[in-house]
This record gives sequence, structure tokens and C-alpha cells, in this order.
Amino acid sequence: MQEDTPALPRTRETRVTNLSDLAPGDHIARKANWPFFHYHHMLVTAVILTAARPRVNVVHYFGGSSSPFQFLRSWLARLSWVNLSKVREDHDFALDPENEYILKIYHPHCKISADERIERATRRIGDHQYSVTKSNCEDFVFYAFDESSRSVQVRTLSNDNV
Repeated sequence: MQEDTPALPRTRETRVTNLSDLAPGDHIARKANWPFFHYHHMLVTAVILTAARPRVNVVHYFGGSSSPFQFLRSWLARLSWVNLSKVREDHDFALDPENEYILKIYHPHCKISADERIERATRRIGDHQYSVTKSNCEDFVFYAFDESSRSVQVRTLSNDNV
């Protein structure tokens, strides 16, 4: 018998075509092509729109799903009981909407302000609790929005493999 699981928070997304589409407190996801064609989720903390080089600052799990070596790191962490991924803020994060597939994810039922979301996320800087199935980059951003911290990507994979 399959266990009942809570409904996922309702979100919608649009493709980011320009960094000016972003604002602090936004949930974004960048498509990663290796190793599993998944999305790396981040929370935007600042958008700097200069003519020379627009850029963003983000808070995210570094060494998590954005790293092509996460699969190896995950196994090393299991063997050594040390987690190599952590929450960190990256200034000048490289995003290129013209050449990368980046989504802006909307949380229409969220009642928390952008400043509060950023504060919730930055409070977890240094957190080493990364888990592919229980506390990943997507869970982290959903936590900032004070919604279910269950990863849609993990949930989809687990439902497909039942």
C-alpha cells in the first residue's frame, strides 16, 4: 500500500530571458545538463544591472545539484559521514539567460515578503544538511518561501519508480 503524501505547493514558472526579469527574493532554477538533466534551484538576493555585465547574487546549496561531481560527493559523504555540500551566498553568480535555460518560479500563495525570504535563506548559510532526497537545493528554496520542503524533482522520480 502506498503512503499518502501531502500535496505539493502550487507554483508556476516562466523562462528568464533577461536578468532584468529578476528581483531579490525570486526563486530561480537553472537547467543542468549533467549528470541527470535536472534543475539547480537558488534564491536571488540581489540583481546588479550594469551595462557592462549584469549579474546576480544568490543563496543556494553549493556542491549540490549544480556540481557535476555531486553524485560522487554524495557517495563520499555517505562513506565518510561528512557532507561536502553547504548553503552559501554567491556574489556575481554566472547566469546567462541567452545561452542557458533558466526558470523563474512563482509561488502565488506565499505570504512572506521578499526580504523575509532572503532573511530565512541567509540564516541557513553554512548549513551542511544536504541530502539528494531529503534536503536538496529545491527543498532549501521552498523552505525560504515557508512552504512544503519536499522537492518536486525527487517526488516525481520516486513516483515514477514506484
